[in-house]
Amino acid sequence: ITLFSGFVSYQMVREAYD
Repeated sequence: ITLFSGFVSYQMVREAYD
């Protein structure tokens, strides 16, 4: 669960910076 949450947050950050 934690790893998945971290991955989701990472994707959101990438989209925000893209």
